[in-house]
Amino acid sequence: MVSLNEFIGFYSNKKTRSGYKTALIHFFALTYHRPKQGQDVTPEEAEEYERLSRQYLAEDRDHAADLMWFAVSLAFSPPKTAQKYMAAVRQFLLENDIEIAARVWKRIRGKLPKGGAQTMEREISRDVLKDIIAHMDVNSRALTLLLASSGMRPGEALQLELDDIDLDQDPPQINIRGAITKNGEPRISFMSREAAEALKVWFQVRDQYLASSLRRGDGFWRGRPVKTLDDPRIFPFTYSVAITAWHNALKKSGHYSKDKSTGRIQIHPHMLRKFFLSQFTGDNTKHGEELAGHSGYLTDAYRRIPRAELAEEYRKVEPRLTIMAPADYGELSAGDRAALQRQAEMITRLSTEKEALETRLLAIEGDVRAMREFEAEVRRELDAES
Repeated sequence: MVSLNEFIGFYSNKKTRSGYKTALIHFFALTYHRPKQGQDVTPEEAEEYERLSRQYLAEDRDHAADLMWFAVSLAFSPPKTAQKYMAAVRQFLLENDIEIAARVWKRIRGKLPKGGAQTMEREISRDVLKDIIAHMDVNSRALTLLLASSGMRPGEALQLELDDIDLDQDPPQINIRGAITKNGEPRISFMSREAAEALKVWFQVRDQYLASSLRRGDGFWRGRPVKTLDDPRIFPFTYSVAITAWHNALKKSGHYSKDKSTGRIQIHPHMLRKFFLSQFTGDNTKHGEELAGHSGYLTDAYRRIPRAELAEEYRKVEPRLTIMAPADYGELSAGDRAALQRQAEMITRLSTEKEALETRLLAIEGDVRAMREFEAEVRRELDAES
């Protein structure tokens, strides 16, 4: 018997584990009429669904009928989500030697919603990105420029550690460990000099951000510590924090909108990967796919592209991956581009110093309020004694 938790343990990719677990929880919640009480699964609920998975495997059930009802329940879900959920449950059954006849499986799949992605995405151009980034804090700015210029998935970038990057290389290099990639294969990518400078500025205040986060209690999840002062991650925060900052920047820049049919955001961080790939055209398309880790698209020969060749092709495309510079940045001389880069770095540093000063001011104001409250309390006690 392979229970829910044992089945999830077969997969090393964190995103795959999370997706399969969510699918199975939905399946058992429907089958046994035990819906989640909130958006997140509590530890008690997790234990309950684990118990239900064992109960399900021990019972003599009509598995085809259970899958049919599950398919019907997914009728109004996004097609890709529904297909992934059903595939996860089917794989769970197969791991337990429960097979569904091909003709029955065909009928079950016929109940799932048809089509692919239903959200109508908006175009994400350099000008749109420039507007959005202009309304970001230093950490979100660094993350966004890194994603747009490297082709990494957001989940990969948020698991990068400080020693995974080399800002002294030309171009600055990213070593993406197999443990954090979608397919489990390590690869390298690069980032623009603009992104590297944004990271350097972020590193100037990262420790301060981390200490402040721990003081606020943000370093804990359900009572368990999830980060410490020596946290090795470049970005010591969750995807939830990152997506909230992204939505705030969209709203401030006037680019926030939702699809009327699905209710989903029309410009999301995963589109930065599409932006990256769109800059590689013609003969260097394969180089962009290699750097982004599109292994399903590539042949074995493409996956053996030497680092030197990847770096050379990246340098050709880098001007198009530089967001905050003028549109004709790539046509400028090397000296002019360097001058613009220094100007952008200066603006970013000034912005960071402004944020740091505002943080200190808020802290001072808090101390002043606390002192005044303490003074008032002492005066009340003295008046009471007299």
